[in-house]
Amino acid sequence: MEAQLQSRDQKAAGLQGYTRLVLAFFGGLLLLGVYQQIRLYADGVLDSALNANLLMLGIHHLGYASLVALICAFAFNPIENARAGWGMRILGMVFVGLLGVEYLLTEVYLTRFELAGHSGGWQLPRLWALNLFLALLLLGGAFYLFYRWSGRVPQWIGRMYPLTIVLFALFLGTLLSEQRPVNRNKTQFLLWDYSRHVADGEVYRGKDPYPLWSEWNPEDVLGPFLDWPESRPNIMMVFMEGLSSDFVGENAPFKAFMPFADSLRTSGLYWKRYLANARTGVETLPLATGSLPPGETGFMQQEEFPWRLTLFSILKSNGYRTSFQYGGNASLFGWDRFLFQERTDEVTDRKSFGRGYTPQREDGAGNSLGYPDHVLYERYLNTRVPLHNPAFDVFQTLSSRSPYLIPGAERYQSQVDSLLESQTFSRREKRFIRKNREWMAAMRYADDCLRRFILELGKSTKYPNTLIILTGTHHPAGVPSKNPLKQYQVPLIMAGPMVKSPKTFNTLASHLDLAPSLIGSLEKRYGLDIPGKAAWLGRALTSKGRQEAVKTIPLSGPGARLTDFVAGDYALVQGRPYHIGEDFELESGIPEHIGDSLHSAFSRFKAVNRHVTRDNSLIPEQALLYKPLVPPIENMDLAWIHSVFPGTDFDRAYELARELALQGNRERAAQLCRFILARVPGHVDTEILLGRIKAWNGDYEGAAGLLEQVVQKYPLYEDGYSALMDVYHWGGEHEKALFLVPSIETHLKGSEVLENKVKRAMGNHPAEPEHTGEREPMAANEWGS
Repeated sequence: MEAQLQSRDQKAAGLQGYTRLVLAFFGGLLLLGVYQQIRLYADGVLDSALNANLLMLGIHHLGYASLVALICAFAFNPIENARAGWGMRILGMVFVGLLGVEYLLTEVYLTRFELAGHSGGWQLPRLWALNLFLALLLLGGAFYLFYRWSGRVPQWIGRMYPLTIVLFALFLGTLLSEQRPVNRNKTQFLLWDYSRHVADGEVYRGKDPYPLWSEWNPEDVLGPFLDWPESRPNIMMVFMEGLSSDFVGENAPFKAFMPFADSLRTSGLYWKRYLANARTGVETLPLATGSLPPGETGFMQQEEFPWRLTLFSILKSNGYRTSFQYGGNASLFGWDRFLFQERTDEVTDRKSFGRGYTPQREDGAGNSLGYPDHVLYERYLNTRVPLHNPAFDVFQTLSSRSPYLIPGAERYQSQVDSLLESQTFSRREKRFIRKNREWMAAMRYADDCLRRFILELGKSTKYPNTLIILTGTHHPAGVPSKNPLKQYQVPLIMAGPMVKSPKTFNTLASHLDLAPSLIGSLEKRYGLDIPGKAAWLGRALTSKGRQEAVKTIPLSGPGARLTDFVAGDYALVQGRPYHIGEDFELESGIPEHIGDSLHSAFSRFKAVNRHVTRDNSLIPEQALLYKPLVPPIENMDLAWIHSVFPGTDFDRAYELARELALQGNRERAAQLCRFILARVPGHVDTEILLGRIKAWNGDYEGAAGLLEQVVQKYPLYEDGYSALMDVYHWGGEHEKALFLVPSIETHLKGSEVLENKVKRAMGNHPAEPEHTGEREPMAANEWGS
């Protein structure tokens, strides 16, 4: 075939002939794209072979052809000049061979609906060798025909420099286009995945697919220091934004600004050698409640979270009512998605507050972080109802975060000025306080809010059975430190009436140690039902003998990337090994073999960390305590979804799903709903629609489980209650609807739609009008009233 190609252009075997080869190569790729679409349509995956997928696939094939042409262009001339005709022959065979590779990878995709990557394990289709041989014959013939037809290409395309510029621009353009498995060039993805794999460096090479999943014998590390009640205690965690060891501790330079938090230290259990595992507050939630691996750029930054066990799921499965309390936007950091998967009973964020609560002042750009700390605590106290079950509540504060627009700012700034005059500070500390006056005032306000909250909490009958845990989210970047390791130091305090007597621990510990220590002590005291295996990264908060010496603590610096590593009494900080002193002093000059061991241990940890987070290999699926309410999207379904919804406007996707459901195509509507919720877990209208689809299909239990989450997460959203009460009605569980009445009275009193459905549940009002509106929430009491 190559001889025939060359025979017609023996005198013109220059860039014009090469361009015709490139166009023929691109034509072969388009042919493979059409073949893929026809196969997907024939298998019932797509509703039509002609859709947006084909257009995007053609664009990506164009980018791939441009890249290949650009690379091969510099090899074509030397070969052709060395021997006339050989450049055309060799490059023609290369292009046909690449078409064969693309065909084979396309067949792999059509078998698994996944792109073949570096990890291998992808099974080749049956009779692949024979199919590949036949495909090469067909593709070779098509290549020749496309080459013949390309003779009409204008002469100017064959010039060298315009060609390379055009090809390079086309390739760069496709990098910015939307790339999904169904519309990607398969060979280009394989090469990209291999290059990323090589660039990663550390690679997990172990045989165990779940390297962290191992036998776990819980220890009662907290038992000797607490007076445990007869029934299971309430656990309350407060993650205070930016609370570092500079504000709490015997020698803390700024403890005068947080006297209440420091008093908890002197009256409770205090860990002074305690580290936050990340330099950002976003990561505290997964690390402290789940002892989870940090990921490559932060656990919360992952597109898909690995399966896991956390305090939320374990305590909920053992009868606890779980909640997360936050005044800002929980979806901004992915917290809502994380908590939704944990089946958290109540997720409070800024959309849960009514008109009776005042948000924090807006910054210069007109944005407000959300509701300040005192409003967060106030709402919690005002909305609590008597429970027979113990509670696990996690608070995340925000008022001590920049831009520090706290209520009563002038009053707290005056307090900062008074303390600056009355307390003893070094000259450097005075300069720092004056420069950061707003920040110090915000920390003073946060401390005052915590004091008032715990005082109010103390009036509750359940307070004697409550353990309060206070820690900082991270060490703020604004506080200078000559010691890089101390930039991770935050306090950990356990307080409340359950504490036997004050005690200070010298154990080196971190956020990762909190969850396994709590679960271990609760299990030993109350016999929790927990798995026999665990994947905790942390160990015990208190040391026994030389246990501390084997503890490893990964530390993520700016950008949430792993930068530092602690192993027992040694640390690898900014790439250099040190011995850790009593007050985190870093002592250099350690033996070379210890430094080598630290580097090796850090490399192994990074490899395992990447493996378990990227490949969802933290725990096996059968170990999950709660199966996903919204099942994951099958790869085959993605091919159809991307053909009908190629964009990122998920409101438009919801409208499409709703239209499909109303047309009776519930299966397709449910597929699209699951896709939306995988990308935007807080899309409440989609959650409600999926719940209704489940109910229409007779799955009342699944529908109720999903919609119960909706009304717990969005207590002000009328449509959630309406849909849930319909499900209870259709399922004959009228009494369950009556349990919603207190919440409806609190948040949506006066809603005619919900009142009618309540009457229906009582047997007095069988019909109700259709309604899709939303009401304003009720006002709440003022703080301290």
